[in-house]
Amino acid sequence: SSVRHLPSEQWAWLVLVSSFAVAGSFTLNVGLQHEQAAMVALIRNIDIVLAYGFDMVIFRHSFSAMSLLGGGLVVLATIGSGLFELLQQAGQYKKLRCESVGE
Repeated sequence: SSVRHLPSEQWAWLVLVSSFAVAGSFTLNVGLQHEQAAMVALIRNIDIVLAYGFDMVIFRHSFSAMSLLGGGLVVLATIGSGLFELLQQAGQYKKLRCESVGE
């Protein structure tokens, strides 16, 4: 057969991980439909922090300083760009509000 025989425990992990991946994709799409994209991008970076945490706790892996620095830079860059987008949108909102009031 072309499918490799896996122990039932590994199949259970495979189904569990796949289910969470589908659920995460679904909730991301719903979030993008109901919230500003910048806010969703900020929240989306939680998966990087959780991946590091799960890797350390569940799989007992240790990370090098460069690995943690890289993950931190990705999170900081995304938070920075998301905050910049939110501030831009807030500025445009204020500008539109002032123009409509006549100030």
